[in-house]
Formats: sequence, structure tokens, C-alpha cells
Amino acid sequence: MVARRRQQVAAQPALLGVEPLEEAVLQQSQERFLHRVARGLGVQAMAAHVDVERAPVGAQQRLERRAARLRRSRTSCKVA
Repeated sequence: MVARRRQQVAAQPALLGVEPLEEAVLQQSQERFLHRVARGLGVQAMAAHVDVERAPVGAQQRLERRAARLRRSRTSCKVA
């Protein structure tokens, strides 16, 4: 029986003759190029975070339940 190893993802080798700062500039220019291509295709990035001004769901549900109980108690008092 032959033991098999899982293939592991290796780190990418550094570009030959490129300083870390130059590598960062190259990466940034690649990202700009991809951004321009994506804009040409009509692709837009999704919003990372959108604020919604409302009560949290749990708190909102509790408030609705209390309001419903108050309405029920008021209508039952009027009928009786």
C-alpha cells in the first residue's frame, strides 16, 4: 500500500529582480487595470456596509408584541 499525501498550496515565488515596493506598485497597477475592465463590462462592487436606521429585529418584535397586548387589553376592557 502506498501512502498518498494531500497536495498543498505553495507560496507564490517572488518576482525575480523586483523589490518589494516595485512589487506593490505592480500589484496596484494590475488592480487598476482589472477595475477598468470590470467597469467596462458594467460590473460594480457591492457595498461593504449599509446602515439601516431601524430597531434591531429582536427589539422590534418585542415592541410589536407589547403594542398588540396593549391593544387587546384596551379592546377587552371596552367590550366588558
